[in-house]
Amino acid sequence: MNSRKVFAIDNAIPNRLGFRLSENKGRLLENMVFIELKRRACEVYYYSGKFECDFLLKENLLITEAIQVTYTLNAENFMRETGGLKEVMELFGIRKATLIVFDDNKYNVELVSGISIVPAYEWFLTNH
Repeated sequence: MNSRKVFAIDNAIPNRLGFRLSENKGRLLENMVFIELKRRACEVYYYSGKFECDFLLKENLLITEAIQVTYTLNAENFMRETGGLKEVMELFGIRKATLIVFDDNKYNVELVSGISIVPAYEWFLTNH
């Protein structure tokens, strides 16, 4: 059985109640993405296999999109962050996957077809 992920309805709540999700800015960004997905009325799931994928979006009976969130993308975390997206794309036959990053750096990396890197501010401003 996979462990569940816990999200707060507001990033300030864990700090106010005296506990923290973590000091990790990436975890807070992931929480913000979750809140936005729920606001958009998405049916959201989490995947854990060889790798993990933060969010799988389901429409009717099909998984239609995969989203991974990281504060920074670098050589140390590249395989971890893209591995889950690749895994679920193959497993569920998904054509579109998004890697949301905090900054707007241009990443000189080779991605699997269908995976796009999107800065968080841009993702929040788009109407999916």
